Amino acid sequence: MNENKTTYGNPIHSNHYELLSKLVSVSKKISAEQNTGNLLNMILQECMMITNSDAGSIYIKVPMNDIDYLQFTVTKNDSISINFKKKLIPVNFDSIAGYTALSGEVFTFNNMNDVITSLGISHDNSFDQKSKYKTMNMLSLPMKNIKNEVIGVMQLINKKIDANSVISDKSLYSESIVPYTKEEANIVASLSSQAAILLERSKLYSDINLLFETFAETLVTSLDQRDPSTAGHSTRVSQMSINLAHAVNNSTSRAFSLVAFSEYEIKELFFAALLHDIGKIGVREHVLLKSSRLSKSEIEVLKYKFMCLELLLKEKGRHCTLSNSERITLDSIDQYFKFILSINYKGFITDQEIELLNEINRISYIDENGVTKIELLPPNILESLSIRKGNLTKSERAAIEDHAVFTEQVLREIAWTSELKNVPNIAANHHERIDGTGYPKGLIGANILIQSRIISIADVYDAMTASDRPYKTAVPIEKALSILRTEAKNNGLDHDLVELFISEKAYNIENRW
Repeated sequence: MNENKTTYGNPIHSNHYELLSKLVSVSKKISAEQNTGNLLNMILQECMMITNSDAGSIYIKVPMNDIDYLQFTVTKNDSISINFKKKLIPVNFDSIAGYTALSGEVFTFNNMNDVITSLGISHDNSFDQKSKYKTMNMLSLPMKNIKNEVIGVMQLINKKIDANSVISDKSLYSESIVPYTKEEANIVASLSSQAAILLERSKLYSDINLLFETFAETLVTSLDQRDPSTAGHSTRVSQMSINLAHAVNNSTSRAFSLVAFSEYEIKELFFAALLHDIGKIGVREHVLLKSSRLSKSEIEVLKYKFMCLELLLKEKGRHCTLSNSERITLDSIDQYFKFILSINYKGFITDQEIELLNEINRISYIDENGVTKIELLPPNILESLSIRKGNLTKSERAAIEDHAVFTEQVLREIAWTSELKNVPNIAANHHERIDGTGYPKGLIGANILIQSRIISIADVYDAMTASDRPYKTAVPIEKALSILRTEAKNNGLDHDLVELFISEKAYNIENRW
């Protein structure tokens, strides 16, 4: 630091103990902040308060195309309003900030005319001219990390006698502004170095968070490759869940008066929603991708069975008289097979259709020796065709439902931070229902975390409205919302959350919070 540039004392801060107490207090405060933007604003504000500065700015060093720049990142001014715009200036000896960054020195200018004497450059007063402000003095400090590398520059401007005063007239500047002291420079230099270390910690935290977030998104995308028909589902569910959580925070309803999601809880919800189906990695592919009651290969086998039965009956009819039941079978066999094809992709089958299936099941071909040659519908095929709703058998549905258990098992293997520790539990319980009929644990009402209830709504809505599933047509939005209300009325989904989801249009993922 240049000793000859700080010559004046200041009675306001003559108390060394007071300055050190402020330093300790500020250090504790900024150490607890992890958000980079908040941290920068807090550092500048506290340094301005310690030194009674009227204005200040922070520049952060950023490399671009192998050239270092200082990005004008944060600025404050107590006396005038500033139309702040981020800008870049080169790290060179042509500016005070650049000179500070390159030299790594602290500069205290009690008069801006000292700049040309000390640094050999002129102070750029273009801002003063545009804003009708007047920079009388300045404290310019490098922000150094633990390796003693400069990562930014802080500048404090116009130290006031009265910290609470607003300088509205240029004629008052000379009587309102006093020089910065050497002691203040040392204190703020110490604080700026601590701030630089915290900034790097904050950046590292952000980088790690971004790394994990992109890893999770890539993992989900990879899982989507197993089932392209649901591609994008988890991402959409996470976006809708976040929308609904923000809606809860902004709601004035008594239902949510005791609920307020923190920034970390929002992030926890994001990861839980994004990874809610990760357990499907443990579900066998033929079950996971099942889009009809019977597979193509099973249909082919049935086709040949029906053709074979038809040929056998025709051949028998050439040598002897067919029984009445055999004649009916031969006449109806084409219609029977077309019927099976027609129900294979149906979402729901009726009692009459079940009755016809049982009729077909009773058909067989017995040769002259009494040996059964053809059984049209073996037990496993009949079970699949008789599924009332959907296309999964009881064992297949159990295997699918196990994905919630697998999700919790997989996510518990991850070393979550304390802020994200509930991700496995939230994600695993997104199929629980308010009335206790959900899975895997059969939780009831308030025993289901509100985050899980949020994901449930987003999950059900997206499953209905997704347009990328080849085995079903997307449900129109209004009908899907009506179904959500019915589910809530039947005690499946959380009523208050469903109403908020609809009223705030949390399903509109284009309007992200």
